[in-house]
Amino acid sequence: MASANVSIKIGNLAKDPETRMSNNNKAITTFRIGVSDHFSDETQWFNIVCFDKLAEACARNLKKGRLVYVQGRDQIRSWKGDDGKWNNKHEIIATQVQFLTPKNAEPATQSYGSYGGGGNEDIPF
Repeated sequence: MASANVSIKIGNLAKDPETRMSNNNKAITTFRIGVSDHFSDETQWFNIVCFDKLAEACARNLKKGRLVYVQGRDQIRSWKGDDGKWNNKHEIIATQVQFLTPKNAEPATQSYGSYGGGGNEDIPF
């Protein structure tokens, strides 16, 4: 039986992305996006993790409030805390990120400018 692990989200950044370097000197950028449900007026929050060149591009171009498209795979990390209890964290490991707010614009829902896959290009919506 075939299986798939694909997650696609469009949302706004909750705060500026955070970047750190791995042990092998590769960039790791993390950020959190809010995705609104227009039917229930609820917002769900997702933790996004990017690696290497994609992480560097996200660190340079994303800011709090910017609209972003993220495609990746779901991952749940588990660890034992200092208190002895097990903790879980749901993350999306990004394989593609498209910047939907122009870099020089105030954060809004304008929809063009992208990164990932084909580089910078206009999005037709």
